Amino acid sequence: MEQLINESIDLNTLFNKPPITSYGFTRLLFAKLSILGQQIVTRDTIVKRVYALSQKEEYKELLDDIGFRVFIDSVSSQELEDGISSLQTFGMIGKINPTFEKVIIFITDDMANTIIGEYDKNISRIMDDFVSDFMKIEG
Repeated sequence: MEQLINESIDLNTLFNKPPITSYGFTRLLFAKLSILGQQIVTRDTIVKRVYALSQKEEYKELLDDIGFRVFIDSVSSQELEDGISSLQTFGMIGKINPTFEKVIIFITDDMANTIIGEYDKNISRIMDDFVSDFMKIEG
């Protein structure tokens, strides 16, 4: 019986903390966008772009803590939505009324550099590539 349990569940995977949390990912993404001068992002494209890039093996480490629900013509992520809401609560971003269609990034360069400095250099490097690809995706 013990052998069956050990083969079924990898306890290290179950209890290991991801290299970056979903909130950390969202925070670092917006910090990197801010550094690159990207001050406005269309809200509905954020999840679509992150999902598209989640299919690439080189970004799996960044997205370990983020789940997606894929429908016929749309994709959603509660983790990304929660991260966006938290950033708005902390005044790092804002959403333009009445439809909240666009997200405005209020993160200054000093704030962005502080946020970036909180993460492992490898995670930061991968996020640089991620943001570069993120900005290249249409729509």
